[in-house]
Amino acid sequence: MAFRGVSSIIQYRLLSGRNLATGDRHELTRTDHSYQGDEAYNYDATGNHTDNTRVTTTAC
Repeated sequence: MAFRGVSSIIQYRLLSGRNLATGDRHELTRTDHSYQGDEAYNYDATGNHTDNTRVTTTAC
């Protein structure tokens, strides 16, 4: 777990192998999966969820 200030968790690691990250307003911003492609979550200025994006990485 990672923290931002007192009692504000910004990253979670689940037993399933996923990592979850949250933004400044505590919305889910990214999921890192061990079993499928990672995902990024986007929000508008008022905090409404707008879309999900598959995040692909390539080996260097």
